[in-house]
Amino acid sequence: MGRFAREPDTAERRSFVGKSFDYLLPMTPAEFKRKWARYSGKETSAYQEHFNDLCALLGQPTPATADPTGNESFCFQKRVVKDEELFALEESNRVAEKSETERERGFADVWKRGCFAWEYKGKKKNLDAAYQQLLRYRESLLNPPLLVVCDFDRYIVRTNFNGTVQETHEFTSANIDGPQMLHLLRAVFTAPEFLKPQRTTDEVTEKLAQQIGEVARSLQQRESVELIDARSRRELAVAQRKNLRIARFLNRIVFCFFAEDTGLLPKNVVTDIFKTGVDDPAHFAEVLEDLFQKMAKGGTFGPQKIRHFNGHLFEEATVFELTEPEISKLAVAGQAQNENRQERWEPHERSAEGICVRGGRP
Repeated sequence: MGRFAREPDTAERRSFVGKSFDYLLPMTPAEFKRKWARYSGKETSAYQEHFNDLCALLGQPTPATADPTGNESFCFQKRVVKDEELFALEESNRVAEKSETERERGFADVWKRGCFAWEYKGKKKNLDAAYQQLLRYRESLLNPPLLVVCDFDRYIVRTNFNGTVQETHEFTSANIDGPQMLHLLRAVFTAPEFLKPQRTTDEVTEKLAQQIGEVARSLQQRESVELIDARSRRELAVAQRKNLRIARFLNRIVFCFFAEDTGLLPKNVVTDIFKTGVDDPAHFAEVLEDLFQKMAKGGTFGPQKIRHFNGHLFEEATVFELTEPEISKLAVAGQAQNENRQERWEPHERSAEGICVRGGRP
């Protein structure tokens, strides 16, 4: 579980922890856990009752009490207009342009202005799907600082502050009565700034670029000896083309991390290649080349279906055999991108305009 960016001082704690239970009958942690451990019904049948019980546990007003309008600041079923998809999947290779009235509409399960958007799923359902819904809703919900998903037992709180590295806090109903969990939940409701990450995206991006740059220099030193030894314009041109192929090879790797992270490639398909590749660089090169080839035309990669990526990036599938340290650095770079999910892809989204995906998207 993520940690607080900073611990509130005593006065600050009183401002958001010492709320009275005047709004509804208080519920003890034991009562809350006992009631919801037994529940196995549908999400739609009980999520509002679950959330109201959580309010009682924390001493917070329910949405209906705090916002009698049912829409302005704290409510269930907040109507939203979903964001446009990153890529249009139509054969035209263009993003579909729709008027606001034509855009797809939906509802956020719970929303509190300036604090959070909250999405429920049934027990043991896919909370990643709930998070993807919130990502599509967040602009319409005024970009709340926290995005929360819950399946009546598991809770995942993700930060959504602009310009910062995203942090994730996870816990279950079993430990909801722990002091740190209660402070976390009360901060979600009344003081989200206490969960604001301290690292900025610029810091992470700089570290990411540094690691990829180190791999590029190492690869060029090893593979481009011809550039130093070139004795004619022809030899120089050959060496320069090899440098260009190295750059495009690394661009393909960075794009693969992007595609995995945004759901255009199956979850962890790239991450797993790098994790296992450290122990066998030769096999790593073969597997990565196979993935590039599948992305160029579409096809099957192990048990996974790979979509066809249009454009020129995967027209060639050249893979340079990397050393163990180089693979490790790229694996760390990929992990850094996973941690820095919120802001890091904007430049890649703009540069990816020429790469369209053929086929359906989950």
